[in-house]
Amino acid sequence: AAFFGLVGAIVLVSWSFDVGLFDENDQKLTTAVQVLLVAIPYPLLRLAGDFTGIPTLARRAAEIALTVSIAGLVAFHPDDLPTWLIVFIVAYFVMTSTYASAQFIHAAVTMRSVSRLRMAFAAAGSLSLASLILIAGIRAFWDTRILLGLSSAFVLASGVSYYIAFAMPLWLKRTIHAHHLQRFLAATVTAAPEVYRDVDGSAFAEIEEVVGNALGVPNARVALWDEERQHLYSPTLGGIHPDIVNPYSTVPLRSFL
Repeated sequence: AAFFGLVGAIVLVSWSFDVGLFDENDQKLTTAVQVLLVAIPYPLLRLAGDFTGIPTLARRAAEIALTVSIAGLVAFHPDDLPTWLIVFIVAYFVMTSTYASAQFIHAAVTMRSVSRLRMAFAAAGSLSLASLILIAGIRAFWDTRILLGLSSAFVLASGVSYYIAFAMPLWLKRTIHAHHLQRFLAATVTAAPEVYRDVDGSAFAEIEEVVGNALGVPNARVALWDEERQHLYSPTLGGIHPDIVNPYSTVPLRSFL
């Protein structure tokens, strides 16, 4: 929520400048916008951490860098920022955003279907944002039309990527789910005759794979009821398994269909 709140606040202030609600030469307001901008990577890092976990050292380093950046922006006039501060802020922004992107990529590898696609676009958006700020830092010392064009391209790429990642259109979700559901039904029909004579669990494994893809989860399990022993067992895990006996012990098996 903090990440999207910061982006929304920056867009709102920029719109206020465009319509003349505020003076563009207002030093305090300009500083406030700069502070909001440099704060973006930290909640982005925390957001990525919700999916993969962020080491304490990385989080503390980002917090210290953010504090130094904000202190520097407050201490100096917006038009007279020292070179070292600009370089420091750009380095902090690019490194933190790139690290967050790496975490999103890591999350995408462990997910499937829509979830994997969303994490991939979140990573692309973060990399585009990091590239945008890197170019902005270069333009502070050396500006060309090529860099201006690249900035515009990365703004568009970042916006589209974040939109698909965190506000994916319903039609796109339905298209992806329909594709995996079609594969699931086809695989189920194909595997049905083999299920009753399945010795090594390969037919069940195929069903588990397509179910996982259809639901966008890293793991899915088929559990069968043994009437004689009065317990569930997994044909693909080699019989009784802790996750089947106690499905609430692991995240992927907390839901049964």
